[in-house]
Amino acid sequence: MKNLSQPWSAAIEAMMFSDWIYDHLKPHTAALKIAHPLMLRPIAVAKKKNDRIDANKICDCLRCNFLPECYMAPMVIRERRRTLGGEISAARAKRFSARSLPGLAVNRTERENTSSRCPR
Repeated sequence: MKNLSQPWSAAIEAMMFSDWIYDHLKPHTAALKIAHPLMLRPIAVAKKKNDRIDANKICDCLRCNFLPECYMAPMVIRERRRTLGGEISAARAKRFSARSLPGLAVNRTERENTSSRCPR
């Protein structure tokens, strides 16, 4: 990347780890775009499919300004979402267990009371 003399632009398809790649390449590029994976469905369902053909099609879309982009949040917001995501899921689990445990206890006491009334 340091050997390139002129500003260059790139496009990558959105995937699980595209944010890390985006953060690494962004300082070195003039323009870096993330392609929306659902809008690239025609590329995914093509009969001739391999990485080289797909990359050429994405580059053609970028060159012609037809690339369907998706939003890439700034790094600060993404880090905050990762941090809060764990806290939110923990809060949901706590809320679920707080709602379900009293119900389980009531059901168990009802079963115990009915079993004492109805001998087997």
